[in-house]
Amino acid sequence: AVADKYEVLKEFTGHGIGNDIHESLEVLHFALPRSQGVLLTEGVIFTVEPIVLLNPPKCTRSDGRRGYLDETDQWTVRVPDVLSAQFEHCVGMTKDGPEIFTFPDDPYPDVWNTVLADTFGIKLT
Repeated sequence: AVADKYEVLKEFTGHGIGNDIHESLEVLHFALPRSQGVLLTEGVIFTVEPIVLLNPPKCTRSDGRRGYLDETDQWTVRVPDVLSAQFEHCVGMTKDGPEIFTFPDDPYPDVWNTVLADTFGIKLT
């Protein structure tokens, strides 16, 4: 991606999903040495939701962060002065390996209460 002038915004990560929609597992969207990663075992459910930047300029913020959370809604991520895109997928680890619960042709399935309940017996409250 870097060779093609894209960069992943490292300040924001994916997360675990369980009884709450945001759980403590932090899913980085960039590589770490294998010994520093997290072992994903059967039953773990998480999101992959990178923010990709196109040809970002050198960061000039004093805190070194490219993106920030909009204080008006505490949800929207702002990345000034650069084109960016974000997507999100929900993934579960099964005995056969990872299974992606969300797909581009069906961007808003009811994964939280249907797929999670049927696959792992989890019901969000």
